[in-house]
Amino acid sequence: MNLRPLHFFFGILFSLVVTTSAFAGTGFVESPLWLYPETPKEGETVTLSALFRNSEKYTLSGTVLFYDGDVLLDEEVIRIAPGGVATASTSFRIGAGSHDFRASVGGLSELSTTGKVVPLALPLESATMRKLVVTKETPISKLTAQVKSASDTSTDTDSGNSPVLAQVGVFEDAIVSVIPEPIKETTSRVTENVEAWREEQVGVFSASRDEAKRDSQEHSMKVAASKVKKETLSPSDRFVDGPWSTIKSIVFTILVFLFSLPVLFYITAGILAFLILRFIIRRIVRGVRGAKDSYHQSHIPRAPSI
Repeated sequence: MNLRPLHFFFGILFSLVVTTSAFAGTGFVESPLWLYPETPKEGETVTLSALFRNSEKYTLSGTVLFYDGDVLLDEEVIRIAPGGVATASTSFRIGAGSHDFRASVGGLSELSTTGKVVPLALPLESATMRKLVVTKETPISKLTAQVKSASDTSTDTDSGNSPVLAQVGVFEDAIVSVIPEPIKETTSRVTENVEAWREEQVGVFSASRDEAKRDSQEHSMKVAASKVKKETLSPSDRFVDGPWSTIKSIVFTILVFLFSLPVLFYITAGILAFLILRFIIRRIVRGVRGAKDSYHQSHIPRAPSI
């Protein structure tokens, strides 16, 4: 006896029972709120969505309101046909800290076939999701993420994490946990200002590089035209403008490369800061030693003259 048709029939029946029980009743579906991406980073654009069903005989209309705690994020008007579902969404840049997202529906009403609007009250008109904690980005965490991304793209393993990266994460957590909050906030503000200045300089240096390249090309065309016309260029045009444009183009290209890579930029800045501090400290030490030697020489008793 062939049992495949029977299995197929009971499978369809089971699916209908599950679907009917999952969507029984008007309101938010089970686990109605979801966030994309699920584990966002600070400053990343996320989308919060809610799914609402209409199990009534008439069309429903209302407004879905999204909250983060007591703060209203956004609201969206929905209109759902009988037996249908509707999705309401809002997108925003998420900040660091704890987030308690929820959604509620207001002004819910039925629109009958005669055009009569009837307010509708539901026993549960709100939906929540698990609390989400977004960690604050630090220079160390950004560097760790860059190292991990480079490791993921360069290795073809299933694990994705190496013992070295695990140690880096432990090292980062240990450092961040012992830093006082005022110092963290001050460091974060300084880092944000430095990052904004670095990104601004990338644009400035890129524009200067492009301008220097145009000047160099114009000079080359000018020299070529003078050869065709058998004209003599001035020493400034021949030996200053062209080489100077080429030098500026090379210098600004190096600066764009340096400022475009955060890791290279901070390493270079650290080396320069170290050299400057060492120079200052050496000057101070020399000054102190010179003052000490002068003091001792001035207080050495001299032999009386005969």
